[in-house]
Amino acid sequence: MIEVKNLNVHIKGNHILKNVNVELPEKQITCIIGPSGCGKSTLLRTLNRLIDTTEGVKLDGQVLVDEQDIFADEATSALDPISAKTVEDLFVSLKEQYSIIMVTHTLRQALRIADHVVFMYLGEIIEQGPADQVFHHPQHELTPKYLNGAFS
Repeated sequence: MIEVKNLNVHIKGNHILKNVNVELPEKQITCIIGPSGCGKSTLLRTLNRLIDTTEGVKLDGQVLVDEQDIFADEATSALDPISAKTVEDLFVSLKEQYSIIMVTHTLRQALRIADHVVFMYLGEIIEQGPADQVFHHPQHELTPKYLNGAFS
């Protein structure tokens, strides 16, 4: 399991991630979804320590990560549908041994492969849980608005 506790990320004085608390299940595919600029990629870059190379970063909180985890940031965004499907199939097979965390703007992709979903908006986690629950029985009023395209 990957656990994030009270994570705050400030970049050049801007508060990007705000008190993020999330548990990401082991050996499942977690898709981080949300509109552009909400903090998805910053969260992922923080989890895999790429944030360390960003100038002007102030970080506090805890990120507890097993060294064997794999992360992907919009891994299929520039691929044709057949190649994207190949990567998705690889992720599904890898989850037998690893935790997969990926950022995607493609909700159909998250619907196809996610076991767990984290929905972010304006630097905060709005909702998280099993994919079926988040996609079909969301608990927060913003979630269905985002899923139905009210904002992006």
